[in-house]
Formats: sequence, structure tokens, C-alpha cells
Amino acid sequence: MVGEVNKIIYNLLMSGGEVCIGDIGTLLTMRYAAHRTSRKSLTPGYRSVVFTTEQRGTSLEKEIARVAEVDEAKAHDIYEHWLSEALDGDTLTIEGVGSLRHDKFNADEAFIATLNPQGRTPIRLKPKANVGLYIFAALCMVFALSVAGYVYIDNNDITLFGASDDTTAEIMAQNVTSEAVSKSAETEASSAEIAPQTQAQEQPQAEAQPNVEPQVQIQEPKQEHPAEAANVATDAGAILSTTPGHSYVVLGVFSTTENAGRAIRQAQRRAKDLQYSVYHYGSKYMVALYEAQSRRECQEFASSLDNTFKDLWIYSRK
Repeated sequence: MVGEVNKIIYNLLMSGGEVCIGDIGTLLTMRYAAHRTSRKSLTPGYRSVVFTTEQRGTSLEKEIARVAEVDEAKAHDIYEHWLSEALDGDTLTIEGVGSLRHDKFNADEAFIATLNPQGRTPIRLKPKANVGLYIFAALCMVFALSVAGYVYIDNNDITLFGASDDTTAEIMAQNVTSEAVSKSAETEASSAEIAPQTQAQEQPQAEAQPNVEPQVQIQEPKQEHPAEAANVATDAGAILSTTPGHSYVVLGVFSTTENAGRAIRQAQRRAKDLQYSVYHYGSKYMVALYEAQSRRECQEFASSLDNTFKDLWIYSRK
């Protein structure tokens, strides 16, 4: 039964619970919020196991009685047998979880890795471009071009009005000649259009054109692809279901998986190391960046991404 008791402790801690081990103390799972280490780096939130001498949480003996379906006396015997096997001097070893010595608990690396599937590797963030700066630069360019154009036109006007009388008379003569040529060309074009129209009116109408039945072009309906979820498979894996009592940092809600996949690909250009997941949200699809039992932890995670994603929001399922 030693292995079974170790498994009970493992499952309780993995679900975020607390395990009271008799008079020794309590093992509990602690959550640490995500935090920025620099302007372009974010350490994701993680969970760890700590020890306290306080007696609280789920009693290990009562949990043994519940799982093994035995009475309290039998559960106490199982607990005492497990404790005699797990306790060696001042070191309590829980296989698959870690060891406790001098009120300090050291969790196994494999257990911590399972407890934090997203890992603890810092995430590199791509900050949003400063749109205001670009707009200001564009306005400066427009203003500079306007001033340059005004100076250029003003200089040309000064040269024109400062020319000699002979030059002015030559320019006026060229303008008069151009207007005369334009009027002559318009008159000839009008005469050429009137002649064919007169001939067309004098000719009798030959015969009535046969009635032509209108052709109706029928478009075949487009075939819908039932496997629409394939658009998201390469970006976020399978479509998941939300867990009651959990909160989520939401990137957006979309009507199709194709739109959800497109949103994930766009978001990965800013922060490719984040873990993107797609959940069922009624008849739609929700893209989330983070999941936790604590709404406050999700809020802290979303706040740490303010410079990268401006429109994140928190969804808590009851």
C-alpha cells in the first residue's frame, strides 16, 4: 500500500490541494504569478509545493479511508505502515513527489515538470509599435512637403511676373493660338457626329429581332469542408473544453476555427513563445493564452502583457 498512498498524495497536490500528514505538517501547492524580468521578457506563472508545520487541508488518513473504502481504524493502520516505510531518520521520502527534511521540502524535477507543463522558460515579447510616433512623423513630412511646394510655386510666380514685356506678350499669343485650335477641333468633331446620325434615321428598320430568352446561370452550392478544425490543429492543438471554477486570459472569441487559427498566427508574430489554446465557447471558439484556478492570477498575467496585447480579458467559468 506504500505506492498507493504515494499516489494519493501525488493526485492531491497535482489538483492544487493540501495534504495534512499527521503530526508532521502539511504539503500544499502554491501558485506564483507571472512577472516581467525585462521590457522584452516575461517569466510565466508556475506552481510549486511547499511545507508548513500547520495542520490544515485534507487529512491523509481520511483520504486513505475514502479512496480505499475502509474504516478509520484500517486507514490508520495503512497510514502507520506507509509512514514507517517512507520515514528514514529525519527524512520523509514520497516516491514520485519529493522528500521532506528539516521542514524543507524538495520536489522531484519530474513532478515539477508535470505540475508546470508550460515550463518556466522566459517568454520573449515583441512590443507594439508606437503608432502615435509614426503619425507624428507622417504629419511632419506632409508639413515639410507643403512648405517646399509653397516656396517652389512662389519662386515661379516671382520669375513670371518679373519677366520682360516681350516675354509676356509671347506667352499671351501662345495662349490665344491654343484656344483657337481647340475650338476648331471641337467644331469638326461635332460635324462628323451629326452626319452618321442623320443617315441612320433615314434607313427603315429591317426586321424585328427575335425574342431571346434570358439565360439563367445556376451556381452550384459550394461544398463545405466538415473538417474545419484542421485550420487550428497546427496552431493550437485540439479544441478543449473549459473547466468549471477556472479562469482564462482570452485573446478573442471567433465564429469559426479558421478565424481562430488566423488570430493565433497573428498573435504568434508578437509573442511566439506563449501557449495558445482553443476552447469551445457555446457555438463559437475562444482563444486563450493562460488558464488558472485563480482569477487574480489571470489578471496579473494579462497585466504583464499590456504592452503586447491591449485587448485581453478574463473569462471565469462558474
